[in-house]
Amino acid sequence: MKILIFVVSILLHFVASSHLECIFKTSNYLGDVYTCQFKYNLNISSPDNAYILSSSGTHLEQKCYDDVLAINSENKDIQYFPKGLEFIFKNLKAIDLQNNGLKELYQSDLTSFRSLVYLDLGKNDIEVLEDGVFDNNPHLEVISFYGNKIYHIDLQVFDSLSKLYHLVLDNNRCINKSARRDRSGVEQIVQDTKIMCQNSEFLKGGLLTLRRFLNHDESSNVKAQLKNIEINLLNRISELKQVIGELKGSQCNSNNLE
Repeated sequence: MKILIFVVSILLHFVASSHLECIFKTSNYLGDVYTCQFKYNLNISSPDNAYILSSSGTHLEQKCYDDVLAINSENKDIQYFPKGLEFIFKNLKAIDLQNNGLKELYQSDLTSFRSLVYLDLGKNDIEVLEDGVFDNNPHLEVISFYGNKIYHIDLQVFDSLSKLYHLVLDNNRCINKSARRDRSGVEQIVQDTKIMCQNSEFLKGGLLTLRRFLNHDESSNVKAQLKNIEINLLNRISELKQVIGELKGSQCNSNNLE
């Protein structure tokens, strides 16, 4: 076991990562769900230090990490979407990261959360939503980008979300509308974004292509290879953590790398 822990420590040395301390509780996200509320600042100021590979906290009685269906964080300095959460919380259905200074959101940030139903990224600093960002989240019912800085939304961002019935886009640069528990209202807002949120400078300047290249565009062989390395490394770390958990006892009791 000491050898395994040593190997994991070596791997973590090459991946700038944060430790997540949870306050576990029950919260109401489309019903009462077991939730990890982030306790401390994560200080994710760069994509390079956005990795979270370990977590701890005192679980409620008869609960463990597999029971966590929601994460919640406010004012925790998360400028870039945390990576690695899917290896700690395997069954997430709700993500609530309000007022953290989040600057960007990409398809790769949400790919692993295929059961996601609830997404609240209100009061952040997101400016652009690109096509494909929700392609791997077909079950989304509630989305809020309230109070961001959105000035451009690609034409097909919301088109694949047939279950979406609650969409909040109030207080953004290109749109100030919302539809709450109203599917027909959501459909109207989606159409409005296709008129109101098409920024000509963004499109004509080729910035969209540049952003996609710089943020893991699949058309870039180099970026694709780097992404595969990243995924493989995280998978290996996750496997090693599971082995350590099995050797030390029930994984429900701890999800830490010691």
